[in-house]
Amino acid sequence: MRHIVIGDIHGCIDELKLLIHKLELQQDDRLYFIGDLIDRGPDSAGVVKYVRELSEKNVVVLILGNHEEKFLRYLDHKKNNQSALKNMKGTEKFDELIQQLDETDIKFLSSAYINYNIPSENICLVHGGISGNNKIDLYFNHQYSHDLIKSNKGFELLLKTRFLDESGNFISLGQENETSVFWADQYDGKYGKVIFGHHAIIGDKPVEYKHANNIDTGCVYGGSLSACVINLNSTISYNSIKSNQKYYERK
Repeated sequence: MRHIVIGDIHGCIDELKLLIHKLELQQDDRLYFIGDLIDRGPDSAGVVKYVRELSEKNVVVLILGNHEEKFLRYLDHKKNNQSALKNMKGTEKFDELIQQLDETDIKFLSSAYINYNIPSENICLVHGGISGNNKIDLYFNHQYSHDLIKSNKGFELLLKTRFLDESGNFISLGQENETSVFWADQYDGKYGKVIFGHHAIIGDKPVEYKHANNIDTGCVYGGSLSACVINLNSTISYNSIKSNQKYYERK
């Protein structure tokens, strides 16, 4: 049995299918998607449906990305909070996506975990990162719910963390300066090796830190789509597929 962790897809369905083909899946392989299946790329709905179909053949675990969280929050506000809905930004394509997904697809997205452990390999999966003042018990697998995210900002930070200030606190993207540090540079391995995405580093291979691996290689930005493979002997290898094109201009 292999544990296969796949980086941020962002609607890049053709590259995902090529990567799955390259991986030559076996029936007992377990697939983990590190989040951001949707948004920015050419076919978000196609990615969701394809990953759901994979879950009918292999064990599939979804890690919640900030783009899925935003989409699910949009759905909740659409039903229950019209005033909050009006204040959301970057949701222009969500109504179209709603039309393309059925109830089974939405339920599948809602089954995602905010963090997930692979105890046999001492690996922790999160989409974004871990701040220095994290108070969430990451030894426990937390499954997504709108109320859980709403009740504790720490869960949201696991989806969004990139840079930290000198005290280890979360810094919003664009607010970092010369004293800021990338979270994985100072992560001490407390929760085992962390495999994460969210912070795209465009290239052909994931970036390794002392206690963490970033597998978002920026497919939607013209980079590549990568998988981290934990093999039977617990060694780690990588497979990547070069993006067909730049689908989204990075800000």
